[in-house]
Amino acid sequence: MLPEVSGKFAEILVKFGGTVNLNDQYCGRCSDCCGHHAFVCPCTSKQIEHNAMRDAINHAAKAMSFLSSKEVTVPVWRKRPDNELVDPTGQEATAWVDVSIRALVQEKMLPLKQIVQYAVQEKRGMFPLKNSQGHRVVSGDFVPFVMTNMGSLDKAAHQFLRK
Repeated sequence: MLPEVSGKFAEILVKFGGTVNLNDQYCGRCSDCCGHHAFVCPCTSKQIEHNAMRDAINHAAKAMSFLSSKEVTVPVWRKRPDNELVDPTGQEATAWVDVSIRALVQEKMLPLKQIVQYAVQEKRGMFPLKNSQGHRVVSGDFVPFVMTNMGSLDKAAHQFLRK
């Protein structure tokens, strides 16, 4: 049984898109030996951390005078990126950021570098900048903001934060 969550903490969880177990309900899903359940469970998923990072990027961009929006539709992509950052001065190209948190809890997992590489490739495949003929389909740049549940960041995420 999960402990009941209420009060201010519950409000914060809901604000960041989390699922709050207010009725002390049992999850009911089977657990697994690799630890995947912790990341797909509606009671204890990584969605809260993902949304917190997305919101932090959004607020930081606004503090630096960028026009920042969350979950903006880009017509040529099937999925909405987490953040769209527009420089009102026009000196920087529009950037779309999509946050991904990868779990490092499996027994026989790949090295960290490979996990991050695969995550970046997967994100770049979901958000292509060019079509099959090599023509740009969007005017701007895509940043795959890949991090692990242990706090490691991808090279592109580090470069984005340095800007």
